[in-house]
Amino acid sequence: DGGIITGDNTGATADANEIVPPPGMPPEPCYTAWCDGDPDVQTSIWYTFVAPANGAVNITTCLEGTSLDTQIAVWETTDCADYGSYTYFGANDDMPDPCTLGNQYASTLDVDGLIPGNTYYLQVDSYDGTTGVIEIEITTGVPTSLVNFMHNSGDAMLATVDIRVNGELVADDLAFQTCTGYISIPADVDAYVTVNPSTSVDDSAPIF
Repeated sequence: DGGIITGDNTGATADANEIVPPPGMPPEPCYTAWCDGDPDVQTSIWYTFVAPANGAVNITTCLEGTSLDTQIAVWETTDCADYGSYTYFGANDDMPDPCTLGNQYASTLDVDGLIPGNTYYLQVDSYDGTTGVIEIEITTGVPTSLVNFMHNSGDAMLATVDIRVNGELVADDLAFQTCTGYISIPADVDAYVTVNPSTSVDDSAPIF
């Protein structure tokens, strides 16, 4: 929450044996790691930040001054000289939607479950070793929980249903004996879940 900071990776290199995030999950590995076409560190610069009271942060390079395609990752360690001691918390190469402020391939990452007051390390690299100006902003985020909904009602009238959390559609036409997979929802507010007809446009007439 300290505002935008400006960095420049011109002249930056990779440290010997510098760590990289693990491969991302399909179908969009660039959203959860660094793109498969460029998984190595080339021009990294590092920053630290202190976790806020709710343990959640949003980190972005999608800012007007960012001139290059960034790759970011968050780590924790008690010995910054020992890469074997680093614990990985998350990474992003490309935002799900192209950045409209700076470079379209800028990065955004939400991380929670951090220990309030602890120091964490932000690794900032560039795709294909490009160099230039990078703007970064780290703000307090929203803690999330992962939930997985399974449709297990044998009622023939409910062959498919819509699931809404706090009114927001999270599962459209969920079929009998199928599940949504893990869905991220806010964890620091009360949540209500409604099971709705598959034709629902809101949660005003829930089945349950």
